[in-house]
Amino acid sequence: MASPLNRNHHLKAMEKTAMGEEEVAPIGHSNSTYVEKCIQKFNDWHGRKNPLGLCEDEQDRLAMSLSISDFLEMKKVLKIDEDEKFPRYCYDVSSTTLTIQRMPSPIHEQVMSTVAGGFSAVQASLPTNYRRSIQIVTNQVFDEFDGRHDGTEKIPDTAVQITDAAGMPRVRFILEVGLSESYEMLVHDAQTWLEGNNDVTLVMLVKLEENPPYVCPVKDLTDEEFEHLKFPDRKSINVKTFALEGDYGPATYMGLAWVGEISGFIEVWERDKLSGMAQITAAGRINLFNLLNTQSTLFTLRDFMELPVEGDHKVLINWDDYFSNLGINICQLAAYRCRQMRKDRAGKDDIRDADYEP
Repeated sequence: MASPLNRNHHLKAMEKTAMGEEEVAPIGHSNSTYVEKCIQKFNDWHGRKNPLGLCEDEQDRLAMSLSISDFLEMKKVLKIDEDEKFPRYCYDVSSTTLTIQRMPSPIHEQVMSTVAGGFSAVQASLPTNYRRSIQIVTNQVFDEFDGRHDGTEKIPDTAVQITDAAGMPRVRFILEVGLSESYEMLVHDAQTWLEGNNDVTLVMLVKLEENPPYVCPVKDLTDEEFEHLKFPDRKSINVKTFALEGDYGPATYMGLAWVGEISGFIEVWERDKLSGMAQITAAGRINLFNLLNTQSTLFTLRDFMELPVEGDHKVLINWDDYFSNLGINICQLAAYRCRQMRKDRAGKDDIRDADYEP
């Protein structure tokens, strides 16, 4: 376990986010004034108090500097382990940082679905006993990390667990996707998984990029200037409200961009056999859009498990499935952002995410 943070380091509490608006968690009691401040910061962010005062990264992600003892105290007070509706989070013990995220965007979610589909297809081709040993999981907390990562807790976008002959489930493959997350954050994820958990064989990073990066186009308008635009009612805003300027964005409405043009790339990371450090595989960086009209394979099931049955059992990922929906997913994100803007402008704190059940 890491030693408690230096108190000066506590002053570095910051914020950063992916989508969703949820009920504010109740504040319990903590003996630590700093933990109470972090809980209040979380509740303000989670309840979208003063959202127009946040930068775009802070709208989607909250990051706070916490010693491991303070993190455990915050978990206890907020009952994080008992609350299935608590937002996705990661506690990185090496940097003593707790990061909490809103729900991912449709663009982000569709990558997860596409990659999982590749594993599901090859899984279905196996004999029953091998098929049942494979689990494709999302939204699961993993905390079995060693070395300098001991004490870390992470929820990957997607994980593939394989139960070995001794009946032990072992996480072998990790997918991490980033739209609001920086490339550097994704690389840190890969390093954490590969250098902190010896069971993990490969980590796939998918970095999505938005050009230009999103800034709410009416953020700096006065109330009078905004009213002059005559935006429709929040409930009238949907995917049909927006025009796609290209196949993959930007998505605009009233001449304003609500989602920029989307591009991206893929990297697969592995553990170096000599140093034990994370490194990019020989495939290098792959432009995501070069995979249009292809079924790509960057690994096989044999990379993750022993298979006595014949064949390579390549994991074929059909990126056509992703691109066929990308335009509508971009418009979904645009509609979400625009509706959130209407809520934030109205300041209606009583409007909550209907999917959240405390």
